[in-house]
Amino acid sequence: MNYTQSGQDVQEETKANCDGRSLIGALEYGYHLLAANKEEINRLNVFPVPDGDTGTNMLLTLEAALQSGKQESSTRADLVSQAVYRGALMGARGNSGVIFSQCLRGIADALVDAAEITVAGIVEALRGASDSAYAALQEPQEGTMLTVSRETAEACELQPSDAGIGETLATAVTAAERSVARTPQLLDVLRDAGVVDAGGQALWLLLEGARRYVTGESVEQVALPTGERALLPEIAAVTEILYGYCTGFLVSGSDLDVMDLRQAVAERGDSVVVVGDEDLVRVHVHTENPGSVLDLARGAGNLHRIEIFNMDDQYERLQSALADGDLPGIEAVAIEDEKEPREQCVVAVADGAGLTEIYEQMGATVVSGGPTMNPSTQEIFEAIAAANASHVFVLPNDKNVILSAEQTRDLADCVVHVLPTYSMAQGIAALLGYQDGRDPKENDDAMRDMAESTQYGSVTRATRDATVDGVRVVQGQWLALANGHVCAADDEILDSMKAAVEGMGPHSAELLTCYYGDDVSEEEASALCGRIQTQYPSLEVEIVYGGQPHYPYLLTLE
Repeated sequence: MNYTQSGQDVQEETKANCDGRSLIGALEYGYHLLAANKEEINRLNVFPVPDGDTGTNMLLTLEAALQSGKQESSTRADLVSQAVYRGALMGARGNSGVIFSQCLRGIADALVDAAEITVAGIVEALRGASDSAYAALQEPQEGTMLTVSRETAEACELQPSDAGIGETLATAVTAAERSVARTPQLLDVLRDAGVVDAGGQALWLLLEGARRYVTGESVEQVALPTGERALLPEIAAVTEILYGYCTGFLVSGSDLDVMDLRQAVAERGDSVVVVGDEDLVRVHVHTENPGSVLDLARGAGNLHRIEIFNMDDQYERLQSALADGDLPGIEAVAIEDEKEPREQCVVAVADGAGLTEIYEQMGATVVSGGPTMNPSTQEIFEAIAAANASHVFVLPNDKNVILSAEQTRDLADCVVHVLPTYSMAQGIAALLGYQDGRDPKENDDAMRDMAESTQYGSVTRATRDATVDGVRVVQGQWLALANGHVCAADDEILDSMKAAVEGMGPHSAELLTCYYGDDVSEEEASALCGRIQTQYPSLEVEIVYGGQPHYPYLLTLE
């Protein structure tokens, strides 16, 4: 779609031919709105900790969906929507990304056998999106993007039968805005934190983008339902690199300027996602010259985990898969030097040099990722496929990775066991229950027992003011978490560390393991843990280098 054409041209085209190209155009409008408001969405995170933020995860998921949708040569609505869903499924990151991918699945299911999108088709698609998202969760929770999707569908089902496409999307946007505003009334944690649901807010933005595409409005400025406003860039004509090289890497350093780096990378390619903070930035770009991007980033800091994929080769494999009737986007990447088949293995999500080395020494395959950088379903799936095992045990090690990991069960040709691990430190404890050569069912039981019996905690800096779990938190304070709950916020790190340990229940435990992060010296960790051991003399304290970013200390209590 050429975004420089007039609003009238867009209106006439969408009325005459609302097909798969229009779906891509509507999603791209939503993408630009979400990208411009990503940080506002991220700040709605209930827990004021460095985390896999909703805005970033949904943006990356949508980017994968669009990439897949654009590779579909047909303009039929059903084929394009299926390609969009499959891209979202494989690119889903975090809980919000997975739920969003299931919304797209419901849309694709509603558009089966449809060459074009009608008003009735839109209403059915919104209902399908809601039903599919609810069905994906064992315990759906109201006051989330689930509620927003359902109430949006209900509002459109009640509209006059003669409503047009523009009117239908306007009804959807209004209903979504009202639903988002109500989310704190339905979910106590939102009310206590003083925010609306981030996933619902993002969904509202995507619907607003679709409405603006259909009506031909420019994407200039949009008011978030909370009353916050953000200036959005005009969408100019895009010269898109359809193939070339998909390039991704991490940049570490000090005082990194994310905005400057994003702008510079955008000058060298498209499909740009540059996210992170002043210490660590993740870069993703499609470019004809990955060397120029790497040279640019090298001037900003140190480069890590460089991955470059030739999308021309990927496209040829995709066309071959389509010709064979396979699902696009779900094929395993070709594996060089394929390993001999084995009975079972472990795949773990981890970040930090020390933690990565520990997992690898214990025999696990490591997928890079963690808080603020959740891996996609595709990344986890590729690690499972490369393992070439009959049973694969996955340690997600983060609450925002579990849903992405669970999506691989229906994709892999093996039995995938997703273990309930919420911390990289807890995952190591679970891995201690694994024994190669033992019956897979026994390994599953043993690892689950180890995970559930291990208390886990952490200490980090609060990223914003909030009230969570009854604790008043001020940005910049040391935040203590025990088993996923905030238990204290303090100006002194020692007091927060004590609170985290106390929250885990140290009195009946024997061993406290402290994994210290990349910004902490061994001397600092030893001194702090020595004072903890003084308070709990019967507790053995072990200090291990983890090297993890964002969280100075990860803890387990056994």
